[in-house]
Amino acid sequence: MHAATLARTAFLLGAAFASGGTPPERPSRVVSIHYPCLALRTRIQGNVRVRCAIGEDGACSDVKIVNGQPLFFTDVLENVKKWRFPRLQRQSGARTVEINYRFEIRGIRAPGDNPDVEVTFELPNTVIVIAPFDDKAPCRIPPLVR
Repeated sequence: MHAATLARTAFLLGAAFASGGTPPERPSRVVSIHYPCLALRTRIQGNVRVRCAIGEDGACSDVKIVNGQPLFFTDVLENVKKWRFPRLQRQSGARTVEINYRFEIRGIRAPGDNPDVEVTFELPNTVIVIAPFDDKAPCRIPPLVR
């Protein structure tokens, strides 16, 4: 993730926590995600909505796909398990959260534009992954698991 994106994410997290009057299940840590290689190469766009239980330690567990484009499922499931939410201060029962991922391919980038995909977070729980429509974004193929 580029420094500008990290700075913007940190600013948004800080602003969200300071604003008050917002839904209680805000992440305390979010993790960037890359546009899946096959989806990028085949120009597939789409959304994925997941639901996860939040443990006492703030970790996402028992992640389930609610709906969405199957080509993104593996990357989204791996990503959401890295998110963290505030720890429980007292025993208050089960917590769940829904997280929305939106994968988009936009126009050809202009000189000087970001050389990679752009990931932004619309808090509390939306991730937008935007790739350029020019085959120049790095395609990261995960290693084969044997």
